[in-house]
Amino acid sequence: MGDKSHTYLMEQGGISQFCGLHARSIQNNPDGTFDLRVLEDTIRPTDDINEPCTGLIVVENTHNLCGGKALPLNFLPSVRQIADKHGIPIHLDGSRILNASVAQNVPVSELAKCADSINFCLSKGVGAPIGSVLIGTKSFIAKAIRMKKAIGGSWRKAGGLAAAALIGIEDAEERMKRDHANAKLLAQVFATDGKGVFEIDVAGVHTNIVIVEVIKDGVTAQGFFERLARVTEKERQENSGSGTVVRALKFGPRIVRFVMYSTLNDDDIKRAIEKVRFIIREYKSL
Repeated sequence: MGDKSHTYLMEQGGISQFCGLHARSIQNNPDGTFDLRVLEDTIRPTDDINEPCTGLIVVENTHNLCGGKALPLNFLPSVRQIADKHGIPIHLDGSRILNASVAQNVPVSELAKCADSINFCLSKGVGAPIGSVLIGTKSFIAKAIRMKKAIGGSWRKAGGLAAAALIGIEDAEERMKRDHANAKLLAQVFATDGKGVFEIDVAGVHTNIVIVEVIKDGVTAQGFFERLARVTEKERQENSGSGTVVRALKFGPRIVRFVMYSTLNDDDIKRAIEKVRFIIREYKSL
């Protein structure tokens, strides 16, 4: 799996804690892919009893920490060829695969056909209050249900939550298009107004995620994160008392992530952009 993949970096290393698995990482490229030659070289030999066996290849689409990138369409078929050559299954971490589908105007089935198992999330771009879906063969799902039960994963009366998910899916495509457009708007503000304070690859904003890097001396991701959540008196006066608070997520000392989601409307985005521009002016005056 990629060294910036969610499965590798997050969840407290749950694949090791609960499954007894050993993860081996490959350097992610900026577009969320990894070098296919390195992938094949990293697969363990089956005739060496000193080494663990390679049992799974994991890919992520869209790729969260690479900026919500939709993987290039020719990447997964190439990974599939290598996986078939060595008899190794592929898991597609597709928590935001619907965003990739919308961004690339390609059916989800086309993006998913190269994988043996897939998960996607109903509480992100789809907008449901909770829930994820796991997809695979009947035998795979039967085993997954048993394992889910073992770690306390049963739900009671889940029909209401499932109904909310179905409603969310009905018009998810149009809402995701709006989320993607709003992400581009915010990214452009960082690229133009924020030049010299922030760095961002606007062309690399494919979907609903905006990741910016703080580059100005004296400004940190933590400070920016905290400033977004604070409203000053001068800000209230200059922004007609709006008192806007913007929530983001800090990734390390210089990286901050913003995510657009289904209930944000045009006024919300306008106010968020005004807030960001106000803070940029403050930073430029330092």
